[in-house]
Amino acid sequence: DRVGLVSYSSDPQLGFHLDSFFTKKDINNAISAMQYRYGSTNTAAGLKMVRQEIFNIQNGDRSNVPNTLIMITDGNSNVNSIDTIPEAIRLREAGVHIFVIAINFAGDMYRQEMDDIASQPPDQNVFWVNSFSELPEVGSAVFNKLSSPDMNKDICDTNEIKCKHGGRCVAAAVTGSFRCECIQGFTGEFCEIACPSRFDVAFVIDSSVSVGPHNFGLIRNFSSSVIEKLYQISRNNKFAMITFNSEANVAFSFGRNSDLNGLKSAIAGMRYKPGGTNTALALRTAYGLLQNDYGARRSAQDVVILVTDEASNIDAQETLPAAKELKDAGTHVIAIGMDLDTAGRAAAQEVKDIASSDDRAMIKLNSYSALKGIESDVINQMCEFGRNGRK
Repeated sequence: DRVGLVSYSSDPQLGFHLDSFFTKKDINNAISAMQYRYGSTNTAAGLKMVRQEIFNIQNGDRSNVPNTLIMITDGNSNVNSIDTIPEAIRLREAGVHIFVIAINFAGDMYRQEMDDIASQPPDQNVFWVNSFSELPEVGSAVFNKLSSPDMNKDICDTNEIKCKHGGRCVAAAVTGSFRCECIQGFTGEFCEIACPSRFDVAFVIDSSVSVGPHNFGLIRNFSSSVIEKLYQISRNNKFAMITFNSEANVAFSFGRNSDLNGLKSAIAGMRYKPGGTNTALALRTAYGLLQNDYGARRSAQDVVILVTDEASNIDAQETLPAAKELKDAGTHVIAIGMDLDTAGRAAAQEVKDIASSDDRAMIKLNSYSALKGIESDVINQMCEFGRNGRK
């Protein structure tokens, strides 16, 4: 087993990663060395750090081992509270099982947030205690849950599990957890999100020298996974792929590779070719592909998903006009900026200005391995655009 630690008040604090320590003594010493930081309760930021920093393959997470989060708190969030439940959902959709230990909560009106954070059903995954002195006892109860061989046995037979719109409950490998297999036209943790539109989706992915071959592979995996999920939602979705460095290269257009295996093979065959960052040319190429001559459809909702890690450095003055041309044509542009704090303020501003006006359309990530954690966010955002889009 591996252990990581995050604490949070007004801001999150990373204690240690899953691969930082491997002995009980070292882990206990690291926990003892953690400093108390007075502040408010920014639960959303704590959950986000767990998703991006702890359950991250670069920091010791293992794809073949179930992930479990034990959250301990004595109060509801009071900083960025609107983001708390969405962050919990992102963790659960990434396969993380969440136990919550809630201390000294008085009255049912204060308990709903804990129920909504925890994995379902809440009565099996939220532990209510009256004081901090009861933590050793409840710790034993959580351990028993984790080590119980029967946790998954009847999880889909309980009345609390509600996969909506004809979705099927499937017990997952994580103790006491499950996932919903949705029918076509629906997505979300419980198949609660209707996604009736058909999309023409153009991926625009950075292949410049700053990305590197390993990170390019992670972008490729992200694109393949999003395409697979969208394909499962509807066979009417079509995809194109553009990579860019000093030039823009069309890996495939909307008229090619209509079956999932063909799409995934084409993505797997893409090679990293370093160069400059000609974002303007890449966006203009996407605009061209979304015209009907290249297999795009007038009746489909147009989406561009851009992944980049720096400001454009070739024809930079043309980047925002190219993005505006896309958006003026009714295209929803999701711009994913990687490690923008390192790239600088100009890069962050450019990515923000490229994205559509929806606050969620710009996504900032600290590492490429965090791309896996936003797949559902991207798809849910697209489905909302599809329900409210202009076409």
